[in-house]
Amino acid sequence: MMTERDYQRLSKLVAMLSSDNDGEVLNAVDSISNILNQYGLVWTDLLLPRKFLKVRDAQADDIASAPADSAPLDPTQATPKQMYEALMQSPRVSVETKRDIRDYAQEIKENRIRPKTRADLQAMYRYAIMQGRHI
Repeated sequence: MMTERDYQRLSKLVAMLSSDNDGEVLNAVDSISNILNQYGLVWTDLLLPRKFLKVRDAQADDIASAPADSAPLDPTQATPKQMYEALMQSPRVSVETKRDIRDYAQEIKENRIRPKTRADLQAMYRYAIMQGRHI
């Protein structure tokens, strides 16, 4: 779920897409892409009205939220902590991959997730947890 701060920033950046300054538009496109990647979203997700996008009140919600049931969450809805724990417990994740995943533990603990980390976790989660593939 997107933080309120990031949602407000995203709204301002989308407005900048109508600028007459090409450099400003390119910077806005790059910044929007970074925000979308951070939350596992794509450009077409911007077509949804705000009421359909789940928005968190605070960054700390990542740590506090837990899955409602045992069914795997969609990677765009699962927190990095939930994806990390599911991957570390999965028998479909090799020991070598788990060793690599442990490198993300500090980022998750400090709730300072880089876009690359989120994307890596989402990709592994999608393959191992959602699709049942061995990684």
